[in-house]
Amino acid sequence: MLAVANETERASKEQLRTAFDHATTGLTLVDDSGRYVRVNRAFADLLDYGTEELVGRSFREITADTDHDADVAVANDLISRSRRAALREKRYAERAR
Repeated sequence: MLAVANETERASKEQLRTAFDHATTGLTLVDDSGRYVRVNRAFADLLDYGTEELVGRSFREITADTDHDADVAVANDLISRSRRAALREKRYAERAR
């Protein structure tokens, strides 16, 4: 019975990873310090980065100055668990070439 539960959990996690990676909307996972843990291709493409270039960077590094305070407020709400998720429209800083 435990083996079946483990296999079901593994399959469920794989489905979630696949949905995240292949979503047409930009999706990110950010740790408590504001660093990207995982980003999907749609998000990276939106900003003209590779996914590997964004992982480990702080969201503050790529957020436009005009949206920084609102982004920090949302991040604080998520960290304090007063929010479970956030969906927002925002601007990003122009990428330095």
